[in-house]
Amino acid sequence: RGLLFNDFSPFFITFFSYLGIKTIVSDETNRKIINRGLEIVPAEYCFPIKVAYGHVDNLLKKDVDYIFIPHIANTGEPTRGYKYCVTCLWTQSTPDLMKSAPKLVKEGLNLKNLLSPSLFFDWGLNHIEDQMKKTVAKMGYSTKNVRAALQEGLVNKKKFDKKIEEKTKEAFNSIQEKCKKNEPTFLVMARPYTAYDANVNNDIVNKILDAGYLAIPLEFAPIGSIDISKQMPKMYWIEGQKKLAAIELLNANKNLFGIDITYFACGPDAQINQQMRCRTQKPFLTVEMDEHTGDAGIDTRLQAFFNTVKSYLGIEAKQISKVFNVKLKGLDKIKGKKILFIPPMSKHNHALSAVFNAYKIQSRVLEVSPDETMERARSCTCGLVCTPYLHTTEAMLNFIQKPGFDQEKFAFFQAATDCGPCRLGQYASLESLLFQKKGIDVDIITGGELDSEFNLGMSLLVKVWYGITAVDQLEKMRMHTRPYEVNKGTS
Repeated sequence: RGLLFNDFSPFFITFFSYLGIKTIVSDETNRKIINRGLEIVPAEYCFPIKVAYGHVDNLLKKDVDYIFIPHIANTGEPTRGYKYCVTCLWTQSTPDLMKSAPKLVKEGLNLKNLLSPSLFFDWGLNHIEDQMKKTVAKMGYSTKNVRAALQEGLVNKKKFDKKIEEKTKEAFNSIQEKCKKNEPTFLVMARPYTAYDANVNNDIVNKILDAGYLAIPLEFAPIGSIDISKQMPKMYWIEGQKKLAAIELLNANKNLFGIDITYFACGPDAQINQQMRCRTQKPFLTVEMDEHTGDAGIDTRLQAFFNTVKSYLGIEAKQISKVFNVKLKGLDKIKGKKILFIPPMSKHNHALSAVFNAYKIQSRVLEVSPDETMERARSCTCGLVCTPYLHTTEAMLNFIQKPGFDQEKFAFFQAATDCGPCRLGQYASLESLLFQKKGIDVDIITGGELDSEFNLGMSLLVKVWYGITAVDQLEKMRMHTRPYEVNKGTS
């Protein structure tokens, strides 16, 4: 139980059952499983990952022959308008995280009994078949019926999704009924593996229901027809896509309000939540949890939010918050017009700058900010964003505040990608929104994995690659030499 198995259990259980393989699921999350997970976890991951360690331990104690934890890199069906739908790094690397826990290894987890195929659901059925054949063969079963088992699993998964779709219509009707009565309804914006596990979400759904309000999970929100990809491009995480689409649903329904459940140390949510808040036009609650979160704190936050919502609904002339769109441009838009500044993330950026200059794009690498605390970046950033984001944003803000900065003459470059999954791909979007909120109309120039995003031909991309690999080799040689240098720093 837990993590992506909540989404894919109809598929996987049907698959194994069709092949005659008995399936055992770990117990429902309880205090014992949670405490065991906290004992086992070797690093500070988010709370759902910590709980997953407990579930694996629970299965090992059931004396099972194999433990199935697939690498699920993407879910195969992005929300409307988006091309990719990847999962977060920790979720898709769960099998490796489990193997890295000495206490689980001591309990008996090893490469022989851990089944962890790498599944990219957007690569098609042939890819899934190939991976699952290897899994079945490792268990000693015949692989001749794998294709039929996969098709049976997909049929069952579609039936499951169809039932959710039917419930979505019921949920929308309930929203409309509440709207007529001017009563609030709350959309619980959480991942499936946290929304339906009361021991992971501190029973927040029942707390909302006990207060007399209707609570609707994100999976049952009618967001299938909402396309937010033009306003918020580059959102490759599937849960981020759903949440951004849900914000548009909240804005369109005056009596519908969002309660976002997130967890300390959740990397994607630190980026997603900031983008959500740039789109919302009404009161919105974010509840951040971990293993230390108590009922009293949740109750207090909820009651305060309920009072805020009541006050909001009682105001006739409501103040509508301004929404912001992510604005990114390609290199061709500034060629010969502006000087492009690249944040100082590594020595590789000097090679990147040299290539841009060779293609008649004036380019320079920004200086590192003298403020080691990165106070400027921290003051306008919320959530546990990664340090490189703060580092690059601080360098930009430091340059902006220098005398002579001209937003008509200068632009910033920031790498971005459509396919993720690292948080680096979201830097450009966050910085675009940040500068708009601060009233700074400076262009953010980006490039991703496609030539179309550079718009200057494949030869530029090839030379960028040459430059990056050349710096890699020089750095490798420097690191090889440095331990033996006679005079410090000469290597």
